[in-house]
Amino acid sequence: MEQMERATMIARLWEWGSALDDCERRRHEIYRLQQQAIDANQFGAKGIASFAPRCASVGDPTGKAVVMKEQSLERINVLIDEINAVMARKAEIDVLVSMLPEAQQRLLNMRYVQGMQISDQIPKALHADRRTVYRWHDAILSKLLLKMSHNVP
Repeated sequence: MEQMERATMIARLWEWGSALDDCERRRHEIYRLQQQAIDANQFGAKGIASFAPRCASVGDPTGKAVVMKEQSLERINVLIDEINAVMARKAEIDVLVSMLPEAQQRLLNMRYVQGMQISDQIPKALHADRRTVYRWHDAILSKLLLKMSHNVP
């Protein structure tokens, strides 16, 4: 297995393991931006009703509220696209991982989802020698790379 392929697979596994947390952070950001857009919309509506003759530029508060709302909505669309992309990549790895034996799935879960250290925490949890766990990990990476190269979904 080439170092570059191995590094790429490890990066994908880290992304896979943190996908749900990453999406949850984005969902919180979407919620914040939605609130910001609502607040800007309410301010803009009040400003338009009371200051309509003077609202000619983006420098005024009402214009700024409109721009803030538009920027919030644009950022929400970007975040939604990012969530969809992260979840699509997670689904690809989910399929590959589901094809592995349960023990190998457990090792990947411990490492990439729970963030346990492969040098001491995982060997202790699996009651195995550190070198053995490294060997297992390398074998799993090789197996995943092989499945990916054969375009297994």
